[in-house]
Amino acid sequence: SQGTENAPSSGNTTLVVPDFQGNWRSEREYENQHFDLQLTIPEEWHLEKEMSDEIWEMAGDTVAGENENLKGAMRAAVKSIHTPFVAQRYPPETLGKSNASVICTIERIRHPGIQTAADYLQAVEETWKSSSLNLSFEGGPKVVSLGNVEFLMRTATFEIDNSIFNQKYYVKKEGNYVIAFAVTTMSDEDEEIVQELMSTIASPASP
Repeated sequence: SQGTENAPSSGNTTLVVPDFQGNWRSEREYENQHFDLQLTIPEEWHLEKEMSDEIWEMAGDTVAGENENLKGAMRAAVKSIHTPFVAQRYPPETLGKSNASVICTIERIRHPGIQTAADYLQAVEETWKSSSLNLSFEGGPKVVSLGNVEFLMRTATFEIDNSIFNQKYYVKKEGNYVIAFAVTTMSDEDEEIVQELMSTIASPASP
């Protein structure tokens, strides 16, 4: 049942047990009963499900740069993360367009210092500030509702090759698990486009 910590299925290295990973009700409809939410990936969006440990480790190595301590910490953290999906408005190889994206992750929290969603966002900020990307966080976390689901949200910006990227982190914590949506945009148009996906988030338990 939802909330029962069964062993991960064969071949699944994540510490996020299957009951908390959510499920796909259809090809593009995702539901997670533990976090009381559902959403739909628009048909025209590029969708990848179940990001592998290897991809996360490569991404973590890139972000950590020459910081070996951070690289080791991020590689260890991969085992506590499950990625239901990565959605991009256009396929990754598309040229000449900024590409709004939404990454959904679920993390099993093992650090005793992370008791709330705000604690989690603080840990995210500290990690990114020691990375090669050097994200600049703006203001404090805010309580926001997506559909009828409440999240804690934090905004940040970073620069790659003279291009400015905007990020919003939407976080919800239930028990020892956190679900997070990392939304990346480059323009006001991207902000509107990403709402095609984010506006579908709702609680299946509500009318």
